[in-house]
Amino acid sequence: MSESTSSIRFGLHLLPVLLVAGCMSSNVQGEQNHTDATTITVLHLKGTWFEMGKQYGKAMVKPMRQVLQYAAKRATEASDHYLLPNGFPCGIDFLDHFVEGVSAGSGLSMAELMRINGVEVAYGNDLLKYFGPEAAGQCSALALFGNKTQNGQMIYGRNYDWLPAFSELGFVLTYFQPEGSELEFAMINYPGCFYLTTGMNSTGVFVELNAGIFASAEDNPKILHNAWALWHVLTQAKSTDQAVKILNTLPSRSAYIIGVADSRKSVSFEWGCHKSCALSEPNSKGFLAMTNHFVQPGWQNLPIADGGKISSVSRRCAIVRLAEKVPPHSADLDTMKRIISTTVDSGGAMWDGTLFQVVAIPEKKEMHIRCRGNDKWTKFAF
Repeated sequence: MSESTSSIRFGLHLLPVLLVAGCMSSNVQGEQNHTDATTITVLHLKGTWFEMGKQYGKAMVKPMRQVLQYAAKRATEASDHYLLPNGFPCGIDFLDHFVEGVSAGSGLSMAELMRINGVEVAYGNDLLKYFGPEAAGQCSALALFGNKTQNGQMIYGRNYDWLPAFSELGFVLTYFQPEGSELEFAMINYPGCFYLTTGMNSTGVFVELNAGIFASAEDNPKILHNAWALWHVLTQAKSTDQAVKILNTLPSRSAYIIGVADSRKSVSFEWGCHKSCALSEPNSKGFLAMTNHFVQPGWQNLPIADGGKISSVSRRCAIVRLAEKVPPHSADLDTMKRIISTTVDSGGAMWDGTLFQVVAIPEKKEMHIRCRGNDKWTKFAF
């Protein structure tokens, strides 16, 4: 794997600053850099939550409007409300203040911001149409640690999967430096999308969300979606154990697998509507794999979990096989890049729907990110 010669260290820029990873050019005062589907925009925000929202809105108004136009082609009232059953405000005070700021800075209404945040839901049927029912679950993850890695360090790899066409929307890595008691953190998503699926905070806690649709068909439409709950984790948790405690206090909209890692411990939190379970593996085994079904003892997954090569069971088995082949005390950053970049045709989990990849090193508080169509990785560090 080749790595971009550029790297970005958070906390060194005047704000707001917008960088395009790879070319490292920057603009201030909310101007939008030209980007394409293979790059990631980096936005560094600081201040109160409302002030940070206003900075985001001014900087990202053009790409947000592009996402809005894309969402409008498929959007329905149901897709607009799936992640936000009661709309904005959603009930998480600091997040609501942030979204109010985004609206003020961009000129977009709350209804338009809801539509942007429902863009993936709006295209859910397209995923089934193009790839079949086995693609209903997406994303995969692997943690290497203990006896598998050099010095026992935690190395966490994550593939974010959805429709290939969504890569054209671009991605934003947003770094938040709030004035209040909340921890600094960074998250990755499409412009204007604030549901949290991938991120790390300033203590090195990394979290990622995988759909658990093959674990259970249960759904509670009155509960705020799981992705919003992860804001609590990144703004509060200083360890994997603290993250699990927070997750255990929160209800689940439907089945999801939440991967959490700090410098020494990783957990697969299988989060169901009526039962949750935090799974971990000993240092002697040295790896933990996650896709889109539950593996807790006694759990009965839906039959479709085990299908073709991109099904949840097939991808998890592929990741496990690759992890088992790693010699003791040998794995490093390049090892993980190689594993998560192995395609399904070559015995791995990466497929046409993999939009971006992240390798997190919690001990160093850094993430290495690559977007679909780019052969280079870029490092981001606190």
